[in-house]
Amino acid sequence: GLGANFLLLRAGTLLNLNIIMSMVDTATARLTKRRPMPCISADDAGWTEKLFAKRNSRILRRKMGGTQMEKIRPRVLRDMCIRGDGAMKAYRHDGDVWFKRIPVYELVWDPFEAEQGEPRQLAHVRPEARETLCAKYPQYEEQIEQAPRYSRGDAWTAYAYQQMSTQDYVEVREAWHLPSGRDYDDGQHIVSIKGCVVLRESWKRPRFPIARTQWSAPTRGWGRGCGLVEQLAGVQEQINDILRD
Repeated sequence: GLGANFLLLRAGTLLNLNIIMSMVDTATARLTKRRPMPCISADDAGWTEKLFAKRNSRILRRKMGGTQMEKIRPRVLRDMCIRGDGAMKAYRHDGDVWFKRIPVYELVWDPFEAEQGEPRQLAHVRPEARETLCAKYPQYEEQIEQAPRYSRGDAWTAYAYQQMSTQDYVEVREAWHLPSGRDYDDGQHIVSIKGCVVLRESWKRPRFPIARTQWSAPTRGWGRGCGLVEQLAGVQEQINDILRD
């Protein structure tokens, strides 16, 4: 089997003691057991308001404890341990709210704006299948068909992909601009491809539809976190030196 082949390939080599993988698996398993659930309270309210809060709390708990969330949660926590940041995106589909795990390197923000706190502009730059975009935005099917194929030659994404793909993907840039205040309507949600804006609508929520979790948050600003792998890299190097000796 695969285990026997691995042992044959490792014959005569140094002992393999990967404490980083063991720590990542342990941390992911321990954190996955924590399942905090929201509860909507209705203090000093009437019976109708309390019943409404109880029903909505039940809906939220059912959604957060569903199969989709149970599959995504361990992977997001593992991303947090390895890369320092785990990210999840909420989106609407068929009249319901769905969740998707996204890599943190697909998120783009202004580091100067984020130095003092959370930024007010955020973009999600990603590849998406051309036929999927045509189905979502049929009124712009001609522009989508003419859009260039997604290129993986960019320096900031080249390391993330190891193989060439024959799929027809288009680079999609989805951006949010938060409203200036509660009574302001200058918030924007824009989805664009090269040479065409396929969606532009008002954004009234004071937050982005993306949740991040960090193993060790930066000391300042909204930057990237430090992962467990980065923290244990020096220890793993010392162990490798000892085994080599």
